[in-house]
Amino acid sequence: VMRVELPDGRIGYLKKEHRIRWKDRFENCRAGYGWCSKSVREGRTLQRVEADGIAPRCLAMEEENGRAFLLLEAVRDGVDLRRLLHERACSDEMPIALGRFCAELHMARIDHPDLYAKHFLIDPQTFAITLLDWQRARIGSEVPWHRRIGGLAALAATLPNEMQSPLVWGYLREIDDRARDVLPYRTL
Repeated sequence: VMRVELPDGRIGYLKKEHRIRWKDRFENCRAGYGWCSKSVREGRTLQRVEADGIAPRCLAMEEENGRAFLLLEAVRDGVDLRRLLHERACSDEMPIALGRFCAELHMARIDHPDLYAKHFLIDPQTFAITLLDWQRARIGSEVPWHRRIGGLAALAATLPNEMQSPLVWGYLREIDDRARDVLPYRTL
């Protein structure tokens, strides 16, 4: 990934694939994206979620001669969640907001298997959340509970211990009544 300045002054990030692996093409085809590279798959996914404002904007993508690239617009005012946590102590509001964000993703039928703290950008003023690295995300079918729990556990494992319970609490508070009935216990 390389930071680039565009001719109009905007900042972007260029993700390059120097060699497209057959394994990636096969997995992308199996996921319904066609026989394409990770760059093209991520670009198509970003175009589908662009209106929601939860991901960076795809400016360009291309695949040719066994190589591919994806150009993303930089997220204005976005700070890496890990850096934000390092720079200042966060109240329970931050992990609750992260939990709610993840629940909203899953209820919108978006399965993002790479829910790690390093993939979250937070606007320190508004606390708006942007999620990065969408190359393995799946959109369109209901996210099964084992995948929801796995994603939430991955995020919890990359957060400080004191944020883990509020994260889960925020997630559980956000899910709808139908989803709560599936759980083996009732939430408060």
